[in-house]
This record gives sequence, structure tokens and C-alpha cells, in this order.
Amino acid sequence: AVVVPDVEAFPGHIACDARSKSEIALPVPKDDRVVPVFDVDSDRLDQFSEADIEPLRRILSLLDPYL
Repeated sequence: AVVVPDVEAFPGHIACDARSKSEIALPVPKDDRVVPVFDVDSDRLDQFSEADIEPLRRILSLLDPYL
């Protein structure tokens, strides 16, 4: 998982939306490989933190039967 508090300060960041200020991205593993990557952008700086990772992982685990 990657938490980016300020996308302007993150080297190599490629914004998919010019309004993006912060981001969180989590890989969704299946059988020892990453299937999708869950990626959320925010128009506010420092929107996400490390505390968001585990709850999002639990939500993403609900996708397992569909992958």
C-alpha cells in the first residue's frame, strides 16, 4: 500500500486528474499476484493516512470470490 499525502511532492507521480492532491493505492492480491490495484485520489492534501490501509484491505477482501 502507498499513501501519498501530497502528489506534487511524490517523485514520478502521474496524475490522472489535475485536481488530485493526495492519493492512496492498495494492491489486491490473488494467488500470489496482484490482480487489480485500488487507487483513490482526493482533491485535498493529506486526505489519507496509514490508518486507512487496514480498513480498506478488509473491504477489498470482499472482492476475493469475484477475482
